[in-house]
Amino acid sequence: MFKVNVTARNPKREEQATPAIEALVDRGSELTWLPRELLERIGITPRRKRTFSTASKQILERPVGYAILQAEGHETTDEVVFAEPATWSCLGSEPWKASESWWTTSATALSRRPPSSPDEEADAKRRPTPIGT
Repeated sequence: MFKVNVTARNPKREEQATPAIEALVDRGSELTWLPRELLERIGITPRRKRTFSTASKQILERPVGYAILQAEGHETTDEVVFAEPATWSCLGSEPWKASESWWTTSATALSRRPPSSPDEEADAKRRPTPIGT
């Protein structure tokens, strides 16, 4: 696990963008989770709700919308989960599969960095995973 800075832009009004957000990169997470407040501030609107299951078997329902995501000089468009304030930001792997060489290279190089916090690995084990659409 490692962290990168990710920026989200509104696909309808690309001049509206979040500041850089430090996000945990998790190849096991399908979607990107970003703070609801920041997504709403740049005009991204929920399109539907998805259901997720946490490692503790808790079921969560969260809205998702679309954003242009940029990290480490690469860009893609994907669904983003409107994360609640107590949820950390997570960069999901699904939209980056087309850039597999970037993903693998970045993961190898950046995973050698020391963890940002001693609880980083524990945080990753608590991340929600989707259980349906």
